[in-house]
Formats: sequence, C-alpha cells, structure tokens
Amino acid sequence: MATGTGSQCLESASGGNPVSWSTTWSWENTASDSSGENYIKSYANAYDPSIACQALSDYKSIPTSWTWSYDVSQTAIVADVAYDAFFGGSKCVSPGPTYPIEVMVWLGAYGGLGTCPIGSPDDGGSATPIGSVVSDGITFSLFSGKNTGTGATVYSFVVADGSLKNSYSGDLLPFFTYLEKFESGLSGMLLQSIQAGTEAVTGSATFSTSAYTISSS
Repeated sequence: MATGTGSQCLESASGGNPVSWSTTWSWENTASDSSGENYIKSYANAYDPSIACQALSDYKSIPTSWTWSYDVSQTAIVADVAYDAFFGGSKCVSPGPTYPIEVMVWLGAYGGLGTCPIGSPDDGGSATPIGSVVSDGITFSLFSGKNTGTGATVYSFVVADGSLKNSYSGDLLPFFTYLEKFESGLSGMLLQSIQAGTEAVTGSATFSTSAYTISSS
C-alpha cells in the first residue's frame, strides 16, 4: 500500500472535446516508503466512459490526441504521464474493482521512473523488452509483469529512447491487439476504461493538458 504526505488539486479548464485540465501537486515519502521510493501517490486523469464496455474485437479504431506539459525539468520530480487501460470482467462497472489485464502507454517519465515500469529490469524483470510497437513515429518498448498489490498482469509500453513525447496523435487499438500474442483471450475481454493522466510520486509540480481527445469506432 502506497503511503506519503502532501497535497494536490485538480482544475478543469474546459469540458467537451478537446478537454483541457491541470493539476498541481506536492508529494514526499514517509518513513514507511524508504524501501519503495517509487510508490505512486496519485493518478490525476481524464476519463471518457463512452470509450468502454465493448469487447476488444468490436473496436475498429481508438484515435486519440494529447498535448501536455510539466512546468519542471525531467529530473526535478518523479512522475510519469501515461494512458492506462483495463480489460476483463463480465459487465461494465468501471471505474471499479481490479481487472486481470492492465495496459499502460507511457508518453513521459520523470526522475528515472521510465526505467522501472512493472516487469522492467529495475522492477526485477527482464533486461530485454518482450516486444515493441511504433505509433505516431514513436517506438515504444513493451515490458510485462505482475502488480503484486492487485494481482493484475500489467503491460507497459514505454518510449524506447526515454524522451518526452509532449504531443501524441495516434490509434491506441494497435497497442491492445498487439498483446493478443501474449493473451489469447484478450480479444473477447471487455475494455473497461481508458484513462489519460499523470502518476505522481515525489516532488512539486504543475501538470497541464492543453488539449486531449479520444473517440472510438
């Protein structure tokens, strides 16, 4: 269980499509965090419930665009910026309980967090990615591992060269269908949700999304 002390506020600048929003946070570890300094303290995110509740095989595309920024350097905080999707269950109840499959697509990693997604070398996993996907001209390396807190299998697509991708426009569906080679039943699983936000760990910063869109067909 993650612990920490700090504060955070969220401001929505606009609803509709595109969405703009920001969050300002300040978090630090407590003594009990000493053996797990990368525990996530929060995940402020945008979530559209209309992009959910169908089997993966029913989707033809999930186009999205996202322009975002942090007001600090890449080494000043520990955080990430990522899409987070969940699959499983027999009915749509998201956000809700834990689901067996979690898929993350990271667009930015701060303070070295990009070296330690679940299943990566710094998390005790393989030093070699298990695959890769190219989207919007960006190569994403794939790592996989178990979230010991939830029991879910987590697939993390991380920008291969470690750079920040502050502007992304692509289709999320190929990330998900690529995973069918590892999860034979994934195509029949319900897509419970897709969120887009920032996981905060330590430091102080303001994260801003100037434009975020997502849709499906």
